[in-house]
Formats: sequence, C-alpha cells, structure tokens
Amino acid sequence: LEFERDYPSATVIKLEHNYRSTSNILGTADRLIAYNSRRKPKRLITNADPGSPVRIVLDTTSHDEADRIADEISTAITGGQRAPRDFAIMFRTNALSRSLEVALRSRGVPYQLVRGLEFFKRREIRDIVAWLRLLKNPRDAEALLRVINVPPCGIGKQSLDHLAAWAEDHRKTRLEAASQATRIPGIKKRAGGALEQFARLHATLAQGAEKRVAPLLAAVLEKTGYRKMLADSEDENGEDRLANVEELMTAAQQLDETFIPGSLETDASNDALGAFLETTALVADTDAWDASSERVSLMTFHAAKGLEFPVVYLVAMEDGILPHERSLDQPEQLEEERRLVFVGITRGKEEVHASCARLRDYRGTRRICVPSLFLTEMTGTETTVTGTESPVSLALSSGLDVSGDDMGPNSDTDCAGDDDCDSFQQEQVPAEKKNPAGIHLRVIRQDGLVLELDDADGAPVQPAHRPQRKPATGWTTADELAGRLIKIDASKRSYTKGQRVLHSEYGVGVIAGISGTGSRAVGTVCFEGAAGTRRFILGHGSLQPLE
Repeated sequence: LEFERDYPSATVIKLEHNYRSTSNILGTADRLIAYNSRRKPKRLITNADPGSPVRIVLDTTSHDEADRIADEISTAITGGQRAPRDFAIMFRTNALSRSLEVALRSRGVPYQLVRGLEFFKRREIRDIVAWLRLLKNPRDAEALLRVINVPPCGIGKQSLDHLAAWAEDHRKTRLEAASQATRIPGIKKRAGGALEQFARLHATLAQGAEKRVAPLLAAVLEKTGYRKMLADSEDENGEDRLANVEELMTAAQQLDETFIPGSLETDASNDALGAFLETTALVADTDAWDASSERVSLMTFHAAKGLEFPVVYLVAMEDGILPHERSLDQPEQLEEERRLVFVGITRGKEEVHASCARLRDYRGTRRICVPSLFLTEMTGTETTVTGTESPVSLALSSGLDVSGDDMGPNSDTDCAGDDDCDSFQQEQVPAEKKNPAGIHLRVIRQDGLVLELDDADGAPVQPAHRPQRKPATGWTTADELAGRLIKIDASKRSYTKGQRVLHSEYGVGVIAGISGTGSRAVGTVCFEGAAGTRRFILGHGSLQPLE
C-alpha cells in the first residue's frame, strides 16, 4: 500500500479485467470490497453478460439451509442441468460442514472436502465416537486402544501389551483386565493406577449410556478431560478441533430430539446411543464413493483461493461466524474477513448464492443469529433477497416480526424518522402461527422482549399489542432492503453478564447471559418474583442498568 510513496516514479497498472465471472457477480464483489480502506481502489471489468442476480437467502434454521442447498443441487444434477463438479459450498470454519455433509449424503449426492477431512473422519471426532463405542460395547478393543491414553496419562505400549496378554490368558476383556491392572505382572505401578482409573471412569460414564446421547457426550468431554485438552492446546488448530467436538454435540442433541426407539432396522437402534453410533458409522463410511467420480466440493473460504466453479454457495453468513466473532471489534481483522468473502464471491462463474439462518444449531448450542454485516454490504442492484425469513416475505404474509434481530420492515427501529408511522393500526398477532419446519416462532415486542409463540407447556403466549405497518404493495428494492438491514437502535447503554437491571413492567432482574453482539444482542434476564426468566433484544434499551 505504500509502494508509490517509496517509489514515486513507478507506474501503477491495475489488473481489472476478469474473464471468469458474470457482471452481476463482479458488481456484488466490488460493492462489498469497497468497504475496505486498506486497499488500492479498482473496479472489476468484464465483457460477460449480467447473468443471474446474486441471490441472498434468509433461512429459518441452519437445518433448513442445508436441506435447501442439498435439494437444489440434487434437483439440478438429476435433471441434467448441472454436474456435481459444478458446485462448491463454502463456509468459515470446518465445523460447519457436518450438516451439509449429512444433507448431501441423505440425497445420494457425492461430495468431497477440499483440503480437509470429512467431519466424521477428523481425529477428535473419531476419538469421542470411540469413547461412545466403548460405552456401548465394553468388548470393543479397537475403541479402547484409541482412547485409553487420550488425553495422555502415562500408559505406554509395553503396559498395553501386558494387559492384552493377561486378558487373553484369563479370558477377560481388556477393560475388565484394566480394573485390576496393578496386580498384573509387568505393568508398572503408575501405569497400573492409570488403567484402573480409566476402568472406574468407564463404569461411571456407562451408568448414563442408555439415556440421551447429548448429556452422555457432554460427560465424556468433561470427565475425560478431552475438552480441557483442546481448550488449553497451543496448537494453531486447537480451536478448530474444539469447534468440531462441540458440533458433534449438536448432532447428538438433534438425534435426542427426533429419536424414536426401533426407527432403524437394526437392534442397535433400540436405544439412542446405538442409533447415534449407527448414524455416524453410515456417514463416515465413504469408501463406497469412486475417487474418480464427480463430486460437489465443500471447503472453507481459506481453501477456495485459486479455484473456480459455475455455482457457488456461501453459507452461515452471520455475525459471529462470518465475520468471525474475534474480528467484530478489530477493523483490520474485519477487513480480512471481508476479503475472504470477496474471494468466495469471485470463485463463482455463473451463479452465487449467499445465505444465513435466524436459528443455528452450532457447537452444541442453538443461537438466535444476526445476518452478517457483509450481506448488507453486498446488497444492491446486482442482488436479489429471498427466503422464508426475508423481510419482503414476512411483510407480504402476516406482518409478523419474527426475525429475532430487529431486521424486518415491521421492526421497531423502522419507524425512526418515518412519517408513515402515523398510519399504524392496532393488530393482534396470531399466537398459533408456526413456520413450515414446525419450529416455534418468536415475536419481538416493542420493548425488545422476545416472545415464544408457544410456551413449554403448550399454552399460547399472547404478545402485547403493537403498532404494525400495513404490508406494502409491490416489491421492496434491494437498496431499500439494505437500508433496513443496517438500521439499529442508537441506544448507548452497555450491558454485561451478572449486571442488575430494571424493567418498567417486570421489575428488577439480573442478566444471566448475552448472545450476539452490538445493539442486536439478546440478553437473558432472571427477574425477581413471578416474571421469571425472559429474553430481550438489548438494543431496544428497555432495560435500565442499576449498576
């Protein structure tokens, strides 16, 4: 960036001609990267046709996102319009590949991980799955050998050889032999103690093996020290490995929610753990795919540099994921994240589809997500916005504000400086309305309170009346949508976990947790008395800090 200052007589030649992508794709990329200040200004030029608009899709859940993409790819392949190799799906971190892998495999679509391992083949995933296998079957010697010294606890190969020989001589499993390892000749005292401790840990964990998988998996991660090992790792891949393990927790939670005993045609499916292990084994078995056959490419944005594809999907574009949560308050890192998206967009030759979800199951938690800042910056005349959660779709249906992030045309902040607010009408929101996926929708009240349309007992929650704009006739332009996406409350209040706050209706409470960032962050507040626990969009400013 300082080359011209050091060499003032140098001639700068801009390489602006692009021979890969359509003009709509390049226009979107130009619009995005213009927000970076640390760059030489230039404009990409092409003689190609405009092509299809860049599509921005706002999905309801991460599961919907993966299923939609897999359906679109499968339909295009089976219909003969595209070949598998024409498609690429890009994401910020490797942990995001799991739901996409499952969705593609369930539809028989071949895929490959570019410069990476498939989710269930990653070392940390195989370690934890091996622990679950051993809990399901204590005779599984292969699983025992994989995990008995992970994290390291001083059990060497020689001790394991003595253990195996003694177990065979006495017709016992290696796990049974481990429970009395200090009495086995040849095994040193320290190793024997570690083996017996392992056997006791197995016995403790096995008590919950016939119940739900997610709590069992959480116990394995904590009691074995595996999560701590990854969290404390100085390896540059330690955080990614921890994210992968936490994403395995998401898979376990999803199975627990949907598991029906006997739903699979094997004896293993009579309990949740058996069904989970059978599912992971099916997904991990990729030997059936012919290495020379065409495949859909899955990759991180970092791995995409230098590649090109006719059709590109950019997924999970949500604040905290892309841009990464560490970069949100760091301008230079934010610019680097923006460059990653620029690279992703310009990998597409004919079509680019960018998407986000309002609810994402990720790293073992379900989070309310805010569309990425980059989606706002991309929006323009070259893009089109669609999806079940798009502000246009919501306005033209029931007028519900279900975005959970103050995003839609009916959001409270949409009234700022708008004379049309005088024409608001009082309207009761139907409490029984649900989305097609069966997930209970959330209504954002005027004070920022997040209301579930159905409570835990199945009784409908009646949201307060709020003024709502009549749905506009006609379509919203991309520029208008961009303006709505970036409107946020100007409240200057700051909130922290553990802080005492006051609400005009519910009284005094304590912030138990905060998810998301900025004025769209969601705070969970525990109130004194009958109000209980409620969640608020903090940017609405309805919570008054008391300390």
